[in-house]
Amino acid sequence: MTLIVPPDYHAGKWRHSTRSSSAVVRSGHDSTKTFEYPVRLDWENNPYMEHWNEVCAWTIEHFGLPGHRYRTEINKDYMIWYFTESEDQLIMTLAWGNDNGTDI
Repeated sequence: MTLIVPPDYHAGKWRHSTRSSSAVVRSGHDSTKTFEYPVRLDWENNPYMEHWNEVCAWTIEHFGLPGHRYRTEINKDYMIWYFTESEDQLIMTLAWGNDNGTDI
């Protein structure tokens, strides 16, 4: 039997990772990159979050895997995507809304 484990997208290797989703920059990435454009979607107050898997799949289809153009933070109340570009934040906000409470 072969066991397939998820990739560690920060290191670019196929192995199990127990790291947190902090914005740690690993080798092969621009160390000056900042993730300063947040989009927050609350689980309970946002009608789209009933279909959270579609939101996450759409994000990967449009922006790729986390680590290059965005990173994520998740807990029991909400999920936040932190983007490196304001244009990406705007696209995500137009598609799914933004419960962040800030103007873009």
